[in-house]
Amino acid sequence: MVNGIFAIVLVVWIVVLLILYHKFFEVYYFDLGHGMLKEICTAFFLGLIMTGLTFYLWWLTAIIIIIAGLIFRNKVSSNIPLIIAIILGVIVGILGMSIRSDNSTNTDEASIVVDVCKWD
Repeated sequence: MVNGIFAIVLVVWIVVLLILYHKFFEVYYFDLGHGMLKEICTAFFLGLIMTGLTFYLWWLTAIIIIIAGLIFRNKVSSNIPLIIAIILGVIVGILGMSIRSDNSTNTDEASIVVDVCKWD
């Protein structure tokens, strides 16, 4: 189940990073295949980093999302990017807290099993 969630979050981060890249920069391809491949590989690598941050340092990911919303709000001159960033930050926070609580519950159960085995 966690692997499926990991894959979904990774794909979402890759898409978001590609969209953000094209929003910030004017992109011209002189070599279409090489340029797109480099862009997708970079988005995949950064997506892995952001996915790891989402699961382990969820609060840092939420802060990054809100800062990106503030930057986009200044570029677009409306509050819609900030509102979307706050909603995404809350979703990441809830996802991160639930994954961390599931991991701590599994760790506690594993330590109980180890403790029981020591008594035998």
